[in-house]
Amino acid sequence: RLKGIVSNVIKTAAGKTPVMARPARTRTKSFLYTHRQVDITLDGNVLGFLGRLHPVTAESFGIDREIYCFEISVDGLLKSRVGTVRAKSLPRFPGIKRDLALIVDENVEVGGIVETILETDPKRIRTCSLFDLYRGEQIPEGKKSMAFRLFFQDEQKTLTDAAGDKVVENILDRVREKYNAGLR
Repeated sequence: RLKGIVSNVIKTAAGKTPVMARPARTRTKSFLYTHRQVDITLDGNVLGFLGRLHPVTAESFGIDREIYCFEISVDGLLKSRVGTVRAKSLPRFPGIKRDLALIVDENVEVGGIVETILETDPKRIRTCSLFDLYRGEQIPEGKKSMAFRLFFQDEQKTLTDAAGDKVVENILDRVREKYNAGLR
């Protein structure tokens, strides 16, 4: 999870996706597990590291749980930036929030569903995030329920409930087609 968060932050800040790979032996950090650490590189330049704190190190600080940490060079990150940072004005029109719970096969990954949802109407769908994952009595065997929080907004006008319903309908069509997903 931390690897994904750090990768997204770097991609947003630098405009490029970092490479995370095991460090050379000379670059390993003694306070991290040898096989649970990576160097974070961008364009061949090492920006930092990420890894799991070694239990011996954690114990010396009185920590009794798994700790993951990272370090990023802000200077290196800024030097790697592609293009210029662009700002845009705050939206004038309010948005609509919707929750959508889908039943999918157990092997379907959340990332693919999120991508599909966001690609359905990129001009209106601003955010999509998973807020619940459920397996249990009410869900058929081999299936799982994933609930998403969606936010829609149009830069040109206030969205009506009917317009929000249409966006949800289009999302459902796409996830049914691509993942054989059903509405919970």
